[in-house]
Amino acid sequence: MNKTVEKYSHFRQVGLGLNTKMMNCKEIDIDIRIAGKRLKLLEKNTFILDDEQDLDIVMDFALFELLIKNQNFIERYYELDLPETVEENILLEGKLNAFTSLFEVVELDKENCIIKLIEVLESDKIYSIIDIGFSQTGWAGLLVFTRLIPLPDFYITGGVSFGFKSEQKEKLIKGFRFLKFKSHNKINSMDKYLYFFNQHRIFGIPIHKIEMT
Repeated sequence: MNKTVEKYSHFRQVGLGLNTKMMNCKEIDIDIRIAGKRLKLLEKNTFILDDEQDLDIVMDFALFELLIKNQNFIERYYELDLPETVEENILLEGKLNAFTSLFEVVELDKENCIIKLIEVLESDKIYSIIDIGFSQTGWAGLLVFTRLIPLPDFYITGGVSFGFKSEQKEKLIKGFRFLKFKSHNKINSMDKYLYFFNQHRIFGIPIHKIEMT
């Protein structure tokens, strides 16, 4: 295992601890019920989960997409200044600067656990991410809607990803552009997330079973 992968694995472990602390934070609440309603995974106060990833999606949506006074949970947690280590603070700042988009897998380096992705919604920018599982089981041409978290030396994913076959690329992009048109180019992060979540429920592939570790 090279030093970059070791650093990646260390940050993943730090992330597990940080997530636990955020879940247990008493100063601010995580409203998973509102998240469930927005995702249409909550009916009469009961979560209707069709897939093992659904609960992760609800939590991801509640942390990053739900806004209270124009701030998401991550931003409100950051203001409490609770990180106990430098690594926790680096990871939390990365989460503050995280962003979602639809990416296409360009290349996989199995030896070094590197995946090259090209952003296909707004630009043709290429990102290199580290992911042990996905680098071994993904394939070139696979489409992934995911959240990238920038760290000092590399990007990681937020853990929740929606996969699509390559032949769905134009359909997804056209649908997204139509959504932007209807909103007069004022589409926000939540709208984008909900669009790809709903498209994934219709014709996506279960990428979480092969990657993101």
